[in-house]
Amino acid sequence: MRKFLASCLLCLLFVNSVFSQVVIKNKDRVPNRPPGYCAWCCLEMLGRHHRVKTLENLVDKREKEFSWQWDKENNKWHKSPLVFTEHGQYRKWEHRSPGGHEAIASKLNSLKIKYYYQEYYNYDKALIAYAIRNDLACMAVLKDWDAEEEWSEPLVRAPPPSHAVVVIDYNEKGVTFIDPNDIENDYFVEHDWFNYYFVGYILIIPKQE
Repeated sequence: MRKFLASCLLCLLFVNSVFSQVVIKNKDRVPNRPPGYCAWCCLEMLGRHHRVKTLENLVDKREKEFSWQWDKENNKWHKSPLVFTEHGQYRKWEHRSPGGHEAIASKLNSLKIKYYYQEYYNYDKALIAYAIRNDLACMAVLKDWDAEEEWSEPLVRAPPPSHAVVVIDYNEKGVTFIDPNDIENDYFVEHDWFNYYFVGYILIIPKQE
């Protein structure tokens, strides 16, 4: 994915601190890596924030997942970045990097991690407000500004051109988030900007019992 800052330069303002926002320490922020593990980075950030041990080094572990696939051309087995995702009736071999809901749910369920989520195309912000009010933060997914035409009609499943961020504040002025592509800074956007790019998907990792 292209660097998030470049596409939002006219919309984003740097913020050093906002009263009542969730504080995720620099050491708990996880940078993105090729070909794009933004959702997994966000999950690990939330896990670090809540000290969920099973989410430690989640991105490193995800990047190393593989399956043995038969190479017909060379007539031998090889390690493939494809992993099998199983969630409900969804069963599919897919690349390990994208963080679609099924892939995320499959991983969190296997780790026995409790989570709450809101489906794509549900634009209610109540869950975001809840996450901030309870010092949880949350992952939110934004549409890719380079492929907006692909979001013109609701789809059965979320299309791939999207980007996950960690929302750390939500108030009457706007939304503040951490972008895995630039973890050194917090970004503030007004509600109009956020509402335009927000695709509805939210995921919260509550404090684990």
